[in-house]
Amino acid sequence: MRNLIWVIDDDPIYRMIISHNIRTIAPESAIVEHDALVELVQMMEDGRFEEIELPDYIFLDINLPEIDAWVFLEKITEDQHIARMISAKIIVVSSSINPKDKSRAMRCPQVVSFESKPLSKERILQIISNN
Repeated sequence: MRNLIWVIDDDPIYRMIISHNIRTIAPESAIVEHDALVELVQMMEDGRFEEIELPDYIFLDINLPEIDAWVFLEKITEDQHIARMISAKIIVVSSSINPKDKSRAMRCPQVVSFESKPLSKERILQIISNN
C-alpha cells in the first residue's frame, strides 16, 4: 500500500534519518520533507490547501522556526476549511520529555502518537501498522 508521508522537522540530519528509516520499512511510500510550517500554514490561511495532496501520515517536530507545531495542530483542529486533513494521522516526534507537551498534542484528534527522538525503525513500523 502506497502512503504519502510528510516529515516536518527543521533538522536536516534528522529528516534524512527518519526518511531513510521510513523508506527501509515502507519502500512503496512517497515521502515529502518540510523544514518548517510557514508555507503550509500560509496555504491554509489563503485557502490554497486544497491544491496539494494531503498525507496519510505526518511525522511532526514540535519546535520549529517561526511557526511551531502547536499553531499547526490548532489550525487543523479548529479550521472548518481543512476538513480534508481529518484523515491524516499525525505522529508528534520531539526531544521534549514534558508530559504537558504530550497531553497537549494528544488533544488534537489527528494525533495518534507522541514519540521521543530518535524514532527507531521498529517503532515507525509499529505506528504505521497500527494506524
